[in-house]
Amino acid sequence: MFSNFYGLLLAVVMLAPVSKIWADDLMPKHGQGEAPSPDGPATARDESCEEMLPIGNTRVVLHGDSVQSAAFSPDGKYIVTASWDHTAKIAEVSSGKVIATIPHSAQVNSAAFSPDGKYVITASSDRTAKIAAVSSGKVIATIARFYPLSEAAFSPDGKYIITVSSEGTAQIAEVPGGKVIATILHSDLIYSAAFSPDGKYVVTASVDHTAKISEAPSGRVVATILHSERVYGAVFSPDGKYIATASSDHRAKIAEVPSGEVIATIRHSDRISSAVFSPDGKYIATASWDGIAKIAEVPSGKVIKTICHSPHLMVNSVAFSPDGKYIATASSDHSAMITEVPSGRVIAVIPHSSSVATAVFSSDGKYVATTSDDSTAKIVGQKYSCRRSGIYDVNLASDFSLKANSVKLAAYPEVLCQGLNLSKAKWDEFVDPSLSKNGISLETAYKLLYRFQKPDGFDPVEHTNVLLSLLQSPLVEKEPGMIAGVLENVLMSSNQLYNYILNKYPKLLTTLSTFKPDPKEKLCRNDEDKKRISGVVQNESMQHMVELTSQGSIYLRSLNDMSWFYPLKRALSTMNKNQKDEVIHSMTTYLRDAAADGSEFHGVFGSKLYYFVEEAIEKSLFQTTTDKDKEFSDITFVRGSTYLSPYIFGTAPIDGDPSTLSQYGFYAKRLTFVPIDTLRDGFQKEISFHTSWSAGADKYDSKFSIKPSDARELVTKSASPPYEELKKDGVLEGLVVPGTNLFKDSKSTMEEFKSYYEDSGFHFNEDPENIEDLPKYVSERIKSGQSGYFLKEAHSDGDEKNIFRMDLKAKIFVGEKKDAQGKTIERVLLVYPSAEGGTKQISNAEFGSWVRARKNPVVFFNTSCWSTTKASDTFFACLLYLMVRVTFHRY
Repeated sequence: MFSNFYGLLLAVVMLAPVSKIWADDLMPKHGQGEAPSPDGPATARDESCEEMLPIGNTRVVLHGDSVQSAAFSPDGKYIVTASWDHTAKIAEVSSGKVIATIPHSAQVNSAAFSPDGKYVITASSDRTAKIAAVSSGKVIATIARFYPLSEAAFSPDGKYIITVSSEGTAQIAEVPGGKVIATILHSDLIYSAAFSPDGKYVVTASVDHTAKISEAPSGRVVATILHSERVYGAVFSPDGKYIATASSDHRAKIAEVPSGEVIATIRHSDRISSAVFSPDGKYIATASWDGIAKIAEVPSGKVIKTICHSPHLMVNSVAFSPDGKYIATASSDHSAMITEVPSGRVIAVIPHSSSVATAVFSSDGKYVATTSDDSTAKIVGQKYSCRRSGIYDVNLASDFSLKANSVKLAAYPEVLCQGLNLSKAKWDEFVDPSLSKNGISLETAYKLLYRFQKPDGFDPVEHTNVLLSLLQSPLVEKEPGMIAGVLENVLMSSNQLYNYILNKYPKLLTTLSTFKPDPKEKLCRNDEDKKRISGVVQNESMQHMVELTSQGSIYLRSLNDMSWFYPLKRALSTMNKNQKDEVIHSMTTYLRDAAADGSEFHGVFGSKLYYFVEEAIEKSLFQTTTDKDKEFSDITFVRGSTYLSPYIFGTAPIDGDPSTLSQYGFYAKRLTFVPIDTLRDGFQKEISFHTSWSAGADKYDSKFSIKPSDARELVTKSASPPYEELKKDGVLEGLVVPGTNLFKDSKSTMEEFKSYYEDSGFHFNEDPENIEDLPKYVSERIKSGQSGYFLKEAHSDGDEKNIFRMDLKAKIFVGEKKDAQGKTIERVLLVYPSAEGGTKQISNAEFGSWVRARKNPVVFFNTSCWSTTKASDTFFACLLYLMVRVTFHRY
């Protein structure tokens, strides 16, 4: 009913020779010769460049499963993605914001735009193709077929579509009605179909070892291109004169249209997954499972360049840029590469955390979209700035520390800083960004820092060189607030450059890790500036969290791995509650999972770790002030078969020892094992334990005793619950309650339950019952024996002492199922929590008292991700001989 969040990896681009370890968000290539221009991957010779810095933006579109394909709209404003999560999504290219989702009931295998960009068509394994409006996502036509569909596409004039199905047919249909006017037959599954540029032909590629050229729209087959194994794809050249095929027989063939005569063959040492023509038709590029992409001349087929990914890992697709100067390759080595044609020089590497299925260029070449099995599509801006070395030095006075404050005050331009709109001319007059080789004086440095505080005051093309010099000066330690403000502005203009800076200058993060924003600090911003910067930074942070959500916690091993957010503390502190809660929850979940999976805290209850990780994140990144009265500590135990292992956790050093600080931001101390020895004739009677400790200024004391028992003595041996005993007055009643930590998913989760019960024959009242004290209501239903089963739909919360946290106020929808005579035989109460009224943590002891008050059994469903630990603790809190044997499952 819910998803856990995992992972960490920045959305990145690397300008470097291929390396398969990406610590940097963007590692520049120390290039020679031609380099990309600021407006995209066009070439402009500049021998003085030490490296080309990325100054574009990377956006992420998140799905719930592997993303199979992506396509740009003809105007380059939108992208459509197709995923195995049963959806296609339409997103803005500039922001990555999803504006529409097209649902299917099975995996979506392809999605494409119409020639005018007003519609998209999707193909799904649910046996349908859907045509939807881009502006709204509204489905205007659904084309049903008898078998799963692998691809669907529009004709160049938009009057027809072609759909490809698994039983070996490709059908040409009219738009928008979907009337089939022609069927092209193969003897086995068809992988792909494409119209010729003039729309007069279609080519289909099949498992039956053939590609067929057919007339459109009649569907009459005019030629067949033979291979010795399956044909994965076939495409037309831009002028429509040739076809290129890609086959598992290790060959790509170039054939003439319409005759199908093969005039050239390109060979690989393994299956060829993709073949495409360059925009001018002079070249063909092939991608192979041998880890290689080849560029060959047309029509000769002569190979002029070989591009290598990782050996023996498949290259899944290849695409040319609109100007034909670059190709993008997508590989199972978890990367996509942008390579210059014909030199073969690697311009950029775009990493993912799993196999990359496709990489395509936008129509203007300014963006590359990649799709991956890691459930993401990345939209990567192709924009660069030249970095020249040795030009700017920061010349600070020998008495810098004494002079800095007075110079800073004198340099402050009140009128320019409080101006509503940035005046570039006036700022250029105040501080000339075209500095000489003589370097930067202290006064000029402060003037530049003030300028770079203003929205649009920092220009990545014009100012990056001088900024990188400032970031290596003592001003970083002296003015962390101003430096953080500059980095906020950098993020506004380019998240790629922001990521590059953080990785290039790790000392920045060391300084900013302890930086606390001073609300009284005089920055060069008016109220509108602050509002604009905070809004953009917060959106970028949420985008970054989308990236984190898509990947595993393998990349997140300590609180320091959250360093991406260190310069953004000022903006993060102004987030609204919903944004802040979502970001903190995601961060906490990732780091909690890392702690739980590690050897140091293996077996510690996840929600206990969550509690302390959350506090560490709030203190570190959101500047939550915690005085000594708010410091807290707790003790927990990990169970072994013959021992208990006690752990002490705290928000302050344990027993005054700073070395108890863990890499996850909280303090922890593991105590000596408490042995539980068993006797031959049974379990020993009782074990006592006592310990004392301090955390910060507070002292703690813990005493407890353990009486080991054989769990087999506590439960009955019946194979299933005694259903008749669960009923009250002949009615089996169930109570379904979500926990507060489902957050915004509570309503949708309960709607899923409601749909399930409706499908099972239940009818619900239209007007829900308002509950002012939900814990009291639930306790009464359980204690009275009215509810025969209780289902807790929630993440683990609190710790091993608690069952979950519920809202105080709620609405309850009552559903009933009747027999043929109209008598109620089943009833279910679905709780829809209210966001108002507060919450209450329900302890195991309290829940156990509800259960013990019953005279009949109750079935308890525990759905938390730590259900093994959670349910066992709840089980022993109830201690009922009436309880039925329980099987614990960990999800």
